[in-house]
Parts: sequence; structure tokens; C-alpha cells
Amino acid sequence: MDPRSPNRIRIVPDDYHTPMACRSENGTQFFVTNPFVPGSREFSAIYLWDSFGDFVEASIVDLGTRQNCDANASKEHFLLEVKRLRPFHIAPIEVAPFCVEAFGVEFGLIYSCYKNSEWVNLMPGDYVAFTPPWTGDYDT
Repeated sequence: MDPRSPNRIRIVPDDYHTPMACRSENGTQFFVTNPFVPGSREFSAIYLWDSFGDFVEASIVDLGTRQNCDANASKEHFLLEVKRLRPFHIAPIEVAPFCVEAFGVEFGLIYSCYKNSEWVNLMPGDYVAFTPPWTGDYDT
């Protein structure tokens, strides 16, 4: 990780790209999303952090191409993973950026800096870009 990367960013649930930012009763924080490789692959991902916001694990399922995407596999993945996190509630979370590789692709909340502009991008797909002061605001 880049030493300039923020220690934590806030993800605030909304009705657009971050509806499933959640906290379980035991303090586990998690985020459910559907990353993608443009023009290639679709995925279902659940990212988990402990109660302090330290990254714990990623559960990622390859759903296939957009044309042949298996929506049932996405739903099954979600139900199976979230079942072990119950009870939970949708709430803002404060979590560390991270990067993991699966299926030959980098996934995560990945820090970048270009011409003094900083972002933490939700990858792959770059469909959410969090910006300083890391309080939950993002660009798409």
C-alpha cells in the first residue's frame, strides 16, 4: 500500500453505488458490491473488516460475462455470506483501503494519486472514487 493512503475511509450507505455498507452485531463491518472488468467479466464481492476497520477477507464470485451473467449466483453468494454475519444493520462503516487478487484481477479499495489529486477507487470497474477528506463522498 502507498504510504500516502488514508488509514480509513468512510463508506456511507446510499441508494446508488453503496447501498450495502453494513455492521454486524459483533462489530464486523462489510460491504457488498458488484465489481466488473469493463467489457469482460462481472463479479459479486463481499469485503469484510473487523470492528476496528482492519481488512479481514474478500469473498468474490465470478459471474461470467455481462451477456451471460448469472444473477442467481450473485444472489446465492450474497445470501450465503451474509447469513454468517447476521444480525446486521445497514450503517456507515470506517474501513482501511486494501487490495487482493482473484481470477487474475485486482479487487479492492485502491489508493491512487495523480497531479496532487487523491482517490480511493473501488476496483475493478473504477465505478466509485472516494476523495479526501474520506468522509463518504464519492464520484462515479
